[in-house]
Amino acid sequence: MTPPVVLTIAGSDSSAGAGAQADLKTFTALGVYGLTAITCIVAETPGKVSRIQPADPEIVREQIELLLKNFPIAAIKTGLLCNAEIVAQVVRTLRKVKRRRLVVDPVMIATSGRVLLEPEAIQIYQRDLFPLATLITPNLDEATGLLGHPIRDLAAMHRAARTLATKYGTAVLLKGGHLRGRRAIDVFSSGDRTTEYSATFLPGVKTHGTGCTYSAAIAAELAKGAELPRAIAVAKKIVSSAIRSHFVSEIWTRENLRPQPTSVADRAKRCRVIPNRADNASPARTEGALNREIHSRAMRDPSVRAGLVLSARLRMTIRMA
Repeated sequence: MTPPVVLTIAGSDSSAGAGAQADLKTFTALGVYGLTAITCIVAETPGKVSRIQPADPEIVREQIELLLKNFPIAAIKTGLLCNAEIVAQVVRTLRKVKRRRLVVDPVMIATSGRVLLEPEAIQIYQRDLFPLATLITPNLDEATGLLGHPIRDLAAMHRAARTLATKYGTAVLLKGGHLRGRRAIDVFSSGDRTTEYSATFLPGVKTHGTGCTYSAAIAAELAKGAELPRAIAVAKKIVSSAIRSHFVSEIWTRENLRPQPTSVADRAKRCRVIPNRADNASPARTEGALNREIHSRAMRDPSVRAGLVLSARLRMTIRMA
């Protein structure tokens, strides 16, 4: 079977934890084929945006139009659209798409607190892009900017989600992780009702790209035919699991990026495995035994297992495509 196709219209994150790179990883993990229309190049690391270089608005438009003509795109999501000219081009292009399932992540404020869009671009979002969406996914800071007043508790989140859904004529998922309670609660509103999606809040975890991953997972599930509430529920579990894994903070450290020891003795020391003295006359057997032990220990690391699953699914996606 050919996997569903999902398009992300987003920026490129040099640290690969957010933006189009995070979207593609999420698409692959969920078994859909990802396409990209790059809106800007962002030089950043988690917690710091150094520089943003916008793409030419015409090349953004051409990427989208070319992909729409040549792929059976089942869902679209937008991330950082960078400036007013690019937002306007995206709107003009997406207005032509029939039966679109569009998730708009209004990337206006980075996790670090940096404002990423100028007022003119935000006005085009509100006037033209939001009404095209199946779902918009603001965080609390972004919703505060859209409403003009702070959101300090869960009751205020419910009111804000309903207000935004009515104002823009579309469903809203208001992400509440910044409230810092015992639970990380998001509020979904389709105008006539609100629903909470809850997970345990994990203090002390510096997140990067969670909003991108969340909206990408929703778009992937929509592309596979899920109804919106079900797509959000699946995406919430995926994001919560990713935060629990601390993938970036635990794996990509300077210690782990150092060259790994290659000798049998060094690997034995690292894995706390002492070669059997009876095997000293057979280096090949010792090497094989150590490799098996290293593999066994690695497979007990959930992050390693997740990486292997992603790689396998990527290979499967390529073959299926």
